[in-house]
Amino acid sequence: MTRFYLSLSSEKTGFFVARISVFLQFQKIMLRSKQFFAALLTLSFAISFFGSQNLSRASEEREKLDVLFINGTLIDGSGAERVQADVGIAGDTIHAIGQNLAEKYEASRVIDIAGKFIAPGYIDVHTHADRVVFGDDQERKAALNFLYQGITTINVGADGRHWRKFDDQREGQISKLYDFIDENGFGMNVFLLLGHNNIRREVMGDDYRRFTTEAEMEEMGRWVRQFMEEGALGMSLGLEYASGRYSDIDELIYLAKVLGDYDTRSVIISHERATGPQHRYYIPSNHNARGLYQDRFRKYPDGWDVIDYIKEGIEIAESSGIVFDFTHIKITHESYWGKSAEVIELIEDARARGAKIYAEHMPFTNSGNSPLNLSIIPGKYYTNTQGSNYPYSDLEKVLADPDQAEWLRKDIAWQIDKHGGIHSIDIIDSDSRPDLIGKSLADLSEEWEIPDPVDVILEIKKTGDVGQRSGARFRSKQTLSFEDVANFARTDWVGTVTDGSIVSLQGGFSQPRHFGSFPKKIELLVKENDVITLEHAIRAGTGLPAKILSLPDRGLLREGWKADIQVFDLDELAVKATWTLTDSRAYSEGIYYVMVNGEFALDNKEPTFVLNGKSLRNQELWNSGSTE
Repeated sequence: MTRFYLSLSSEKTGFFVARISVFLQFQKIMLRSKQFFAALLTLSFAISFFGSQNLSRASEEREKLDVLFINGTLIDGSGAERVQADVGIAGDTIHAIGQNLAEKYEASRVIDIAGKFIAPGYIDVHTHADRVVFGDDQERKAALNFLYQGITTINVGADGRHWRKFDDQREGQISKLYDFIDENGFGMNVFLLLGHNNIRREVMGDDYRRFTTEAEMEEMGRWVRQFMEEGALGMSLGLEYASGRYSDIDELIYLAKVLGDYDTRSVIISHERATGPQHRYYIPSNHNARGLYQDRFRKYPDGWDVIDYIKEGIEIAESSGIVFDFTHIKITHESYWGKSAEVIELIEDARARGAKIYAEHMPFTNSGNSPLNLSIIPGKYYTNTQGSNYPYSDLEKVLADPDQAEWLRKDIAWQIDKHGGIHSIDIIDSDSRPDLIGKSLADLSEEWEIPDPVDVILEIKKTGDVGQRSGARFRSKQTLSFEDVANFARTDWVGTVTDGSIVSLQGGFSQPRHFGSFPKKIELLVKENDVITLEHAIRAGTGLPAKILSLPDRGLLREGWKADIQVFDLDELAVKATWTLTDSRAYSEGIYYVMVNGEFALDNKEPTFVLNGKSLRNQELWNSGSTE
């Protein structure tokens, strides 16, 4: 009985004394049998009074939350197995994670998410959102095509190019971009990368189509250091684009070491030099791509393939000690399908040696910016083009010359391989031959009994549209092999990106990656093909990129971490954007709630247009603590 009283009176000494007094009084009264029933009444009153006071105080002193999600299935972003848990939000922070939190906390809003998953918001380390982030259209800053995927943090400054809003100034190009975000708001958190191409142009001017000198590298290094001091998390490379494509490994290692001297947590996020057997602009008849490469072609007369590119990145990482990220990693060209195994082996060997190497991909089996309007016959073989006419008679002249005919045939064969082969390429439009629409090169090869697909293309052009260089409008249905996509997804160092812009539902063809990269990973590789677990897919877009960027309090669901959160229904989760002319723009479905720093950006499937994203500068992140 004494323990009962102690439990009731443990909060305040005064209450304890008062209750002991009542108890002693009861004992005296009990000794007097005539007053037994009166004592019983007294004790009952005391228990009732003090008990109600205790319950009232317990209720008054329960902690307050802004939002409490209850009955959800939690995936924390680390790769750990799912658990049943409630999640409580206070301000911009995850305050509590556990079970039956409604009994311990009061919340301004309680949301029952039974049957749904709660997970960290996605971190997209490769976007092209710059134009909207640094623009004036406040409504577009909600970034709905990203939001409906569950994305809460993005980068800008990809592919070697940071936004040139302040490029007329020696100082402040990066810091003022960050200031602009703080002053104008954005719907998601944003971090910046400095652009390699920008600093190359700053130092070399218009004379950038060559390797750099030692003095130029030193000057570029000073720019790198300055932009890191202004808050960038690292540097992006665009090794297929001007002017990064003219760089050599000596230059990149030098700049990587400058990044490492600043902080070894600095990251290089690199757009590839090659994804298949040769660089992007290669065709057999023009190996040096119209003189684009100059110094590089002289040093590497045989060109370079995806394996050469991977080896280059590994050497940069191992020479500098910084993080190197092969963004949107992929294997193109049907003849190179399967090379993912060799790429993975190279990278995992380097990681075993201590290199900090990562990658991401878009989990689709198609790629490219023009999969619905393929160029198969190069335009250079037409000499009498007038008004966008490409007469077959020009090709007849080429075919009459054995040497030129050989180059034409090799170029056509190269394009067929590049776009996934004869089963991938089909006809989607033809004014002259509507009977061919919907048929693949494989179909026509069998139907016409023409074994060589090059001859199939020439036959289509011979009887097809004079206004189309290849005689019809072609598309590629599959430029990447599913097994390569799956192989990359299975690793624990390949994440997910959109490589996307902020786009609306209106307009022409838009790559589905803009609308669905993150849910596509779950749809294709978890739900449809059971390649990876749901926990693995979530980590690839949350905990993994947070580790790559050394973010101290984002990417995981942890008490005390920032409340960047998504809630989704796995059964409803679906990518609605498709590789067609009519349905390429559509928001993904299945995401119910998205919180950015504790504020709803998506509330029960409806956008709030609240711009609660924060700028993420390296000084604030890397000096605030270590990541898990």
